[in-house]
Amino acid sequence: MKQKCSSNRRVLVLGLDGAGKTKFVSCFHPNANPRDTVMDPAPTVGFCVKSVPIGDTCFDIWDVGGAVDGRSYWREFLLDIDVVVWVVDSSAAERFFESRCALHRFLRHPETRGLPVIIIASKQDCRSAIPPEDVFRAMGVDIHKHNEFNIIGTSLPSTGERKGIWQAYKMITRMTPNYMNRIHHIRAVENKVNNAKQEKVKRGDRALVY
Repeated sequence: MKQKCSSNRRVLVLGLDGAGKTKFVSCFHPNANPRDTVMDPAPTVGFCVKSVPIGDTCFDIWDVGGAVDGRSYWREFLLDIDVVVWVVDSSAAERFFESRCALHRFLRHPETRGLPVIIIASKQDCRSAIPPEDVFRAMGVDIHKHNEFNIIGTSLPSTGERKGIWQAYKMITRMTPNYMNRIHHIRAVENKVNNAKQEKVKRGDRALVY
């Protein structure tokens, strides 16, 4: 019998290629045992969608590939998204700057305004892993004042105890978009466009006004 959900959460999972996005998503399922064996998944080509009912909430999780040639399409997945999960390989400090730049470019899109962002510091079980708080600082997200940010460290070995998934589930459930922030931004953009049209009319440049 299909489980009925009283609420729905749309989650967009992004990050660089090899960051651990797909493994994070594969561990996100009902009745998960933190000691179950989890195979390393193949890299995501394009995107995949996973619907997961947990409790009375259905999570529609969009796992989008992080290869360089596909990052320009990330914004196409923002429609009706409730939470963005940004996955960073905490054991690959040499790619922190690349991840930071990709995240900042993504957050410049007006559709991201008001969306909560959870940064996942993945692979915390690796010897070279950087602590979550240092990963958070490396992302430099404090300049983005219109988003709420949180950080979670995860350890998702193929065998043995996994850590961080339950905390991520609770945080995804709790965090909600700042809809008023998004509405104000949309209105501001509309006003700017209208003002530009009015200025063109005043200059007699009516041919350019649509």
